[in-house]
Amino acid sequence: MSNDNQNIILIGTNHANNGNCNHIELLKIIERIKPDVIFLEMMPSEYFYYYQHKTRSRLESDAILLYLEKQNVVQILVDYDILPDKLFFDNDRKMHYEIEKRSREYCYLIDTNSALVAHYGFKYLNSSDCLNLNKALYTEIEETLKFINNEKYFPIRKAWVDHEELRDNTMMTNIYNYCKEYNFTTGIFLTGTAHRKSIIEKIPIYNEKFNLNINWNYTNYENIL
Repeated sequence: MSNDNQNIILIGTNHANNGNCNHIELLKIIERIKPDVIFLEMMPSEYFYYYQHKTRSRLESDAILLYLEKQNVVQILVDYDILPDKLFFDNDRKMHYEIEKRSREYCYLIDTNSALVAHYGFKYLNSSDCLNLNKALYTEIEETLKFINNEKYFPIRKAWVDHEELRDNTMMTNIYNYCKEYNFTTGIFLTGTAHRKSIIEKIPIYNEKFNLNINWNYTNYENIL
């Protein structure tokens, strides 16, 4: 059963190596924290491909595999375990291509984010600056779609937003179910930085929903990042 001193550090990541945001820097963060458990934005059905057969890789799995060479840690894959079909992703790519053609601001925000990730790494990804840029990008996408005013893109955008909300709620539910069932002192939740704002907003809701007082750290990264 859970204890009254469970702490989870929320670490926003980028999934792919980009300059100072890379698996070696993430490994250093994990080594500094020394977690009892790592909650990971990954579908449970993907565990075999990333951690056993190793036919796939991304920033987080590469860092964790290196960490496991020296130290055991419990891994809990918490993402929604049903992947949308190919059409879902094809439609989203086509929509973003149309936005890119029409919005200089969209292109600027994408390029700026990539440059800041490369230069400042995890310190940027877990900063208010990153949250603000993601918010501005979200707004620009919505405003550009209104400007394009093509009715076929509105349900495509809604499907994406709804699916991301489903994923966020699934990840939080899986984390809290684990917290209710098992004892640990320190956990890390590694998730793409685009999910970070939603996760932060859901913390008080899920603490109340599960009648748990999980101590989340998503602001005080001193001596961590």
